[in-house]
Amino acid sequence: MAIMSIAQVLGQFAFGYLSDKKISVSTLAITCSFSASVATFTLWGLAKSLGPLVVFSILYGVFAYGFAGMRIAMGRAVSEDASAAVATYAILVFVQGIGNILAAPISGALLRGEVQRGEYGIAKYGPLTILTGGCLGMSAVVVGMWHIRPKGFYRSRR
Repeated sequence: MAIMSIAQVLGQFAFGYLSDKKISVSTLAITCSFSASVATFTLWGLAKSLGPLVVFSILYGVFAYGFAGMRIAMGRAVSEDASAAVATYAILVFVQGIGNILAAPISGALLRGEVQRGEYGIAKYGPLTILTGGCLGMSAVVVGMWHIRPKGFYRSRR
């Protein structure tokens, strides 16, 4: 947990800085989500010892939490109006809070009873690994679809 916490701080600082430098927030968000998804499916899912879990903790901490460091840039990407950017930030923080509350009961429900070293996610954590990696992968897809949408698509539908 300590290693992941240090990596989280580094990831939030790095991706927040990059998003402030006018690098496309969509590109950064896709990079974060995709990288954290790959780390989850491979390093966490296939880990059988402490070494891969330490590497997973570093990569997941940097990329999964780097995503959170770009909230203001995400608000700016949605609207040039400053109040809309602040509202977007507030919505993202609120949704994260709901996710934090729901994470424990969902995770508890997904845990299996016994550890089996030969199985994916050592069996006990397999479903949790799949849910985590899948959600991160879907996040990359959704942001990618937003990024490639035709310009003015949503305005013309109103």
